[in-house]
Amino acid sequence: MAQTESYGITWLSLEEAIESAKNDPKKVMLFMEAEWCTLCKKMKKEVFPDSEIQTMINNNFYAVRIDIESNESIIYEDKKWTKKELSKDFGLYATPTFIFLDSDESMIGNKPGYMDREEFMDLLTFVANEEYIESEF
Repeated sequence: MAQTESYGITWLSLEEAIESAKNDPKKVMLFMEAEWCTLCKKMKKEVFPDSEIQTMINNNFYAVRIDIESNESIIYEDKKWTKKELSKDFGLYATPTFIFLDSDESMIGNKPGYMDREEFMDLLTFVANEEYIESEF
């Protein structure tokens, strides 16, 4: 069930993304955001609408949007969390932050802050091509 405001990206719940990754291995990309976050809105307005970004995400990742202030319950690593609790557990200190998980739910890495189209595409390519295995995230 994709969320509203898709920006051409297929957004899944965290549970759907993790289940999908087990059946058809792809990385999971978490877009950690907040309603008041100006830079999150800028990513959604200026970067997500780019067709190459959309294609890269939809072909290589299971995308999940997480409101870091939400008390909505989610399941991660067989534990029930609120989205707010999970954000704290991930050590989030800025929005937006992109967190990447492998298909086994293990953390690949994270990148806080706004990125323009080119920088974001570089990050997506870095993760999709598993370049992080040979160099630091």
